[in-house]
Amino acid sequence: MSSVIIPENVLSSLDSLFADGRCPHAVLVDGSGEVQRETLARLTAKMIVCSNKERTPCGVCENCRKADENIHPDIITVKKPEDKKFFVKADVKKMV
Repeated sequence: MSSVIIPENVLSSLDSLFADGRCPHAVLVDGSGEVQRETLARLTAKMIVCSNKERTPCGVCENCRKADENIHPDIITVKKPEDKKFFVKADVKKMV
């Protein structure tokens, strides 16, 4: 994971979203800088795919390791092209 510091209240809120093995249908990441938003989004994705239901993310299961290496097949990263104002149609299809 990155060396970006996520505030404790944000981590606590994120933990509560996944309490009792639940998974929210959506998480909106907003504010701060781009690096902090991306770090929080990656942490959320890692929490979703983690195999350890006692503590997520555990950081040691196969899914966590793949997430850390950016090779997990269920986690994709789509960035808006810098020269465009909006996402291009192909990227939206990839997200869906």
